[in-house]
Amino acid sequence: MAKTLEAHDKLIREIFEGSYQFEIPDYQRPYAWTTEQAGELFDDLISAMQDARVSGASSQYFLGSIVLIKADRDPKSFVVDGQQRLSTLTILLAVLRVLMPNSASFLTKYLYKEGNPEWGESNEYRLKAREEDADFFRTYVQEQGGLERLVSSTDKLKDSRLRYRENATLLLKKAKALSPADLNALWKFLANDCSLVVISTPDLEAAYRIFSVLNNRGLDLAPIDITSRRRCWA
Repeated sequence: MAKTLEAHDKLIREIFEGSYQFEIPDYQRPYAWTTEQAGELFDDLISAMQDARVSGASSQYFLGSIVLIKADRDPKSFVVDGQQRLSTLTILLAVLRVLMPNSASFLTKYLYKEGNPEWGESNEYRLKAREEDADFFRTYVQEQGGLERLVSSTDKLKDSRLRYRENATLLLKKAKALSPADLNALWKFLANDCSLVVISTPDLEAAYRIFSVLNNRGLDLAPIDITSRRRCWA
């Protein structure tokens, strides 16, 4: 009997290394996280990283769950729940690439796989935003040099595009305040010690039942329900 539901705890580096090609369906709402949510995520990552450094203990930091419509062994993954986390983490990866130029080519691999034009290959992006925002997100967040242009832009933006710029500006400012050593430590902590529970099913109705349970029945863990450095991000 074919599997219809899978749930795996995945490290951030596993999520962005190519096993998944995330796509935000057009019926999803625009990207909505404000600087409040993005700032809290960054601050909590720094706090958890510092706690782990002081204690010397290896502890996985839980960033919540995402729900996907995904066929077995097919990397294409339609995001039913998790747009906000995936988009913000992508922005943070782009910020780290700007501030860690010696690791830029390495970090780019977590934003997209570079294609070979001579072989007719195009870049394969780890996350595709909603259709109306996809080109903007690709140009100003995922492509090299784009984030710098985005934060310096004075263009009038709205909805998702405004949130992208506001959060990129905030995360860049916060990350710039870190020392080079702490920047490198943050990247290693994010990649190797932070995780998401990835819930996937090839069935649309099953995906929305899962989404409904997670969001309407209070099954997401609250910070009080989990141990230190394992906060659940809603």
